[in-house]
Amino acid sequence: MILAGSTPMTDESLLLSEDEPAPEKTGSYRPDQIGEIPRAPGVYQMFDAKGKIIYIGKAINLRNRVRQYFAPPGSGDDRPSVPLIRKALDHIEVIVTLTEKEAFLLENTLIKRHMPRYNILLRDDKMYVSVRIDPREPWPRPLVTRPRGTRDKALYFGPYTQADAIRNALNLTRKIFPLRSCSDPVFRNRTRPCIQYEIGNCKAPCVGKITREEYMILVQGLVDFLKGRAPQVLENLKRQMAEHSASLEFEKAAAVRDQIRAIEASAQAQRVSTHESGSRDVVGWCEEKGQAAIAILFFRDGQLIESLNWTLSVWGETPALTLSQFLGQFYGASRLTPDELLLPLPVDDESIITEWLSEMHGKRVEVLTPQRGEKLRLVEMATANAREALQRKLSGKKILDDALEDLAYRLRLAAPPHTLECYDIATLQGTDSAGSKVVFRDGEPDKAMYRLFKIKTVEGQNDFAMMQEVLTRRFRRAIEEKEELPSLVIVDGGRGQLNIAYEVLESLGLSDLPLAGLVKEHLKEGETKDESVRTPEYLLLPGRKNPVVFPPRAPSFYLLQRLRDEAHRFVNTFHKRLRTKSRFRSPLEDVPGIGPAKAKALLRHFGSQTRLKAASQDDLKNAPGMNASLAETLFAALHENTPSD
Repeated sequence: MILAGSTPMTDESLLLSEDEPAPEKTGSYRPDQIGEIPRAPGVYQMFDAKGKIIYIGKAINLRNRVRQYFAPPGSGDDRPSVPLIRKALDHIEVIVTLTEKEAFLLENTLIKRHMPRYNILLRDDKMYVSVRIDPREPWPRPLVTRPRGTRDKALYFGPYTQADAIRNALNLTRKIFPLRSCSDPVFRNRTRPCIQYEIGNCKAPCVGKITREEYMILVQGLVDFLKGRAPQVLENLKRQMAEHSASLEFEKAAAVRDQIRAIEASAQAQRVSTHESGSRDVVGWCEEKGQAAIAILFFRDGQLIESLNWTLSVWGETPALTLSQFLGQFYGASRLTPDELLLPLPVDDESIITEWLSEMHGKRVEVLTPQRGEKLRLVEMATANAREALQRKLSGKKILDDALEDLAYRLRLAAPPHTLECYDIATLQGTDSAGSKVVFRDGEPDKAMYRLFKIKTVEGQNDFAMMQEVLTRRFRRAIEEKEELPSLVIVDGGRGQLNIAYEVLESLGLSDLPLAGLVKEHLKEGETKDESVRTPEYLLLPGRKNPVVFPPRAPSFYLLQRLRDEAHRFVNTFHKRLRTKSRFRSPLEDVPGIGPAKAKALLRHFGSQTRLKAASQDDLKNAPGMNASLAETLFAALHENTPSD
């Protein structure tokens, strides 16, 4: 048990991982151990036999809450996930807090950190961006950022789903509000204006071309623009256009005219609005067939600036609890709190959420569940967005289910392969070789299960041996740790890679594991150039001579191509990173006891590799971070190929 102080961690996240399989083993936790849990507010963490957290929850009375998991049906916690949690449960740890609010915040923090399998997990916290401006800085600049969940007093505008679109919008505003775009280190070290000043995109505050008072007027103008106060921006542009025309600078006047038209068109396209100022977020909710969708409409100064949607599996959780956990995750990560929050239904811990949002916002946030009027209409509009997102999700899920069933039929599998694993190798003439494992669950990427492998035992260019090493390491560990095995294993390659993969599985006693090789499209040469033909992609199966050929544009084969392409992308990204690291790696790092930091410090101390090599052993010993033993080793390594007199 841990006693939490009065200031718990405040990062957030929750919500349930999708379609998790039931645990295989029965847990060893005994209900008579519940008496050891205190009757106090706090957070409880449930662990399986491997020491992994499978569920995190909060309670006003921890003992009573945990007891509900073991109560008879109808008198305790009857969520569908509870029997699965009990089956896997090995032990429980609790963290006592001083208040229920602290328990709410700490629960969100721990779920975000550990991502338990039976909690609701909001996986889309990187799908949107916001614009950050900190007026406390001497020379503020607009930054496109992703939510980090940190507290500060900067101004945030958004959220926006299209990062490129908002960056383009900021580029447009630089002609109107020419603020700096360079990083702080670059800004501090400039001695003359950069190209942005020359083309009119910056006023060069780095070299004193503008006073801070004048600069802050530009900052306020950009803030007004981002808040949706377009008339002020248009007035400024029209004045510029008139000045250019009076000076006979017709090309510049035409460019400003085009900007005015673009802003006016954008303003006219905004047809959804309210008559109120300030900020308002409107939440919609829809649930069907074990799936739920949440939509948020973001109104700023009466204008709808953006909408976001999430879909998730709810595992029998009540809408009130799911929405409560969602709000904790979303606003804890984004910090983009509104003046008013409209909800489709009352949520759990509403008073705690109101107090918490108000603290982040700096003033009271109104959390309302409207029953009539204009606000109810906005909630209904958000709910319609959520319903549309859910229908798209269910429609896509049906396509994936049909694709998996077709795959099972064509490969003669006993059941649709709900877990697909694909392996690929990347190497360049046998150097910096790597392998990847990519996992799809029910047709969707499960990135938490992706793995990368550095090739350790293979020297030179030998793709077959590399594939053998990767598969051996993966499935030997799976056997030792009793991990869940995939429904189907795909290797990227032809008959050679397939045979190697089968040999590995057979040697580990897994010869019954479904396996296939995905062969890329290639040119089959004929006697003449005209007789050459391009063969389509196809699957190879162990012990079967003829390939499995799919119809053109078959969803099942498209799924396999997506899987293969993802494995290819994943390993190639890692391989490029290894090559870049090797290219810039110092030879000093080959000396035992010399790492990247120490090698950099030595080169900085001596000035160059030549001076380092010319240094005496005493000079090396007196360098920062060195000692007599390491200096002797380094001196010997530097002069091992130097001929003696």
